[in-house]
Amino acid sequence: MLRHRIRNFLALCAAAAVINPSAAQVVELKLSHYLPSVNVISVDFIAAWASEVEKRSNGKVKITIYPAGSAFGQIDRQLDQVKSGVVDISFGLVGVPRDRLPRTELVELPFLSQDRNVVNRALWEVSKKELAPEYQGLKLLALTVDMTHLHTKGKPINSLNDLKGMRIRAPSVTVNKILANIGAVPVNMPPVQVYESLEKGVIDGTVFAWDPIASYRLSEVLDNHLENTVSAVSFWFAMNDKKYASLPAEAKAAIDAVSGDALIPRFDAWFQKWSQAGIDAAKARKSRITKLSNTEGQAWAKSSEKVIEDRLVELEGRDVKEARVVYKAMQD
Repeated sequence: MLRHRIRNFLALCAAAAVINPSAAQVVELKLSHYLPSVNVISVDFIAAWASEVEKRSNGKVKITIYPAGSAFGQIDRQLDQVKSGVVDISFGLVGVPRDRLPRTELVELPFLSQDRNVVNRALWEVSKKELAPEYQGLKLLALTVDMTHLHTKGKPINSLNDLKGMRIRAPSVTVNKILANIGAVPVNMPPVQVYESLEKGVIDGTVFAWDPIASYRLSEVLDNHLENTVSAVSFWFAMNDKKYASLPAEAKAAIDAVSGDALIPRFDAWFQKWSQAGIDAAKARKSRITKLSNTEGQAWAKSSEKVIEDRLVELEGRDVKEARVVYKAMQD
């Protein structure tokens, strides 16, 4: 009798699952990025976003995060992984791999704006039309930027002439061109190699936002920090479009509620917090934090006009015929 009741109960459970499979099924998603799990962006943004999606889905979505050091954590594979569906969601640098997102990277051209919040909102608006060709096969969840600065070891920078011949790590094609234009020697390397390269004298400095000065402990191997904005550094956050389309309505609603227009306004406060940690780390080491004179700053802006024009011409000569239109949309 007992066995009969158990069989009936199990049969009812199985039938309920068939009638309403979503009630018994949890959607499992893989999210990858290239940052250490303890990095502030990883903790404050990525992990918190995943947790919020899980909560809003009422437990119907489970997100497993793969950071740097994991099977899916390599910086130059983020875009290909999410496009191919190896992972479902990914966060990456626009400039890595190089020239894969050239329209988006136009936001990194120098002196577009000094206001990070304005640039973030403008970039997101432009993404809905002008940048759409770069994200085919993806559901774009966010684009965001932070402002980069020049950080050096040993030699303080008081003028652009001081940079001539210095080996400076560049995070993107655009910054590479900015540095070369003022006589520095751009060096390409991933963020995780910068500490050791500075320590061993392989490079003399780096272009970074403020937050890695703390999160990558670069304050330990840097002496001087130039507050002038070199360029914006841009990031993308996206989901495989087919995977998103396959999700139940409740899961889609949970993702939509914390992405896109709802997510973009949150970045400025996060970046302010992360930047302050880098500034505080530099001050704790009694490093020199300076800014170029107005004359030097104006000279830099003037010389950067060539960088902007050369980059637009370069892209127009390739497959990005509308590069100037996209850049004008960003300016507007």
